[in-house]
Amino acid sequence: MENIQGYAIKNTMDNTGVEQGMKGLKRQMGVLSSEVKANMSSFGKAEKSVQKYQTRIDGLNNKMKVQKKMYDQTKNDLNNVKSSYEKASNSIKQQEQKVKELAEAHKKQDDAMRKSNQEMKKSNKELDNAKAKQSVLSAEKAKAKTKLDDLRSAERRLKESGKASTEQIKQASNATKQQREAHQKLIASHKEETANVKKLTQSNKGVTEENKKVKASYQQSNNAVKTAEKEYNKLSKTIKDYPKDLAKAEKAVNNEKASMNGLQKSIDKAEQELKQFNKAQTIANSSYTKHAKQLDTMSDRYGKMGAVLSLQDVI
Repeated sequence: MENIQGYAIKNTMDNTGVEQGMKGLKRQMGVLSSEVKANMSSFGKAEKSVQKYQTRIDGLNNKMKVQKKMYDQTKNDLNNVKSSYEKASNSIKQQEQKVKELAEAHKKQDDAMRKSNQEMKKSNKELDNAKAKQSVLSAEKAKAKTKLDDLRSAERRLKESGKASTEQIKQASNATKQQREAHQKLIASHKEETANVKKLTQSNKGVTEENKKVKASYQQSNNAVKTAEKEYNKLSKTIKDYPKDLAKAEKAVNNEKASMNGLQKSIDKAEQELKQFNKAQTIANSSYTKHAKQLDTMSDRYGKMGAVLSLQDVI
């Protein structure tokens, strides 16, 4: 707060600090305008006083501080538009080449990804087939073992019955032998397939890990291409929109400059009016002016007395 001959005036600039951005500055200007209006409402419309003039001048000066910031902001924005266009113009060819190189490199990653996926699919299929075959052999082995146990039991019963002929016992023995051989072959096949499943599982694990690495590399390459393309599109838009953005920025500078000039005229006018008021007050309070007023008063009094005497003479 500032005190001018007992009158309190808010100084928003001192209280709020510097706000960044045009929106903040416009908001601050609005607050100052409302404060100036509120402060001036304390004086009569026709009133002329030092306090009134000084209150208006202080309010206008505070608004000028913000207005200059608004003007500077628009000039910065204009410089940024020009700078961005210059940078875009100088770098777009290089960025275009970068996009092409990254896209070409990504083709290799794409081929590697396709190949890795095919290998992964093949490995999964081989492992699934091996597991399926292992499952079938496991079932056949169990079935063969059950049949072998049944034949052994039948052969034992024939021998223990004492009623079977030598030929019957021989046939039973041959059947058991054949089934035992078939069972042994299934055991061997199952063991071999189990080892194959184990081998394919390890191989599949390696293929899976490699596929993850290829995918990560592919994704990284893909992201690099997208980022480069995004930057290229941004540069292209900057160049394309430059005439429009330049005109807009120049218009903003001119508008804020006009506002600043208008505000300065108001300040100059108010200061001039204050000087004239002070000059008039000085003249009014001078000893010469007081003496002149006294003479005027005496002249008026003597004039009235002379008029009375003249009237008496006539009577």
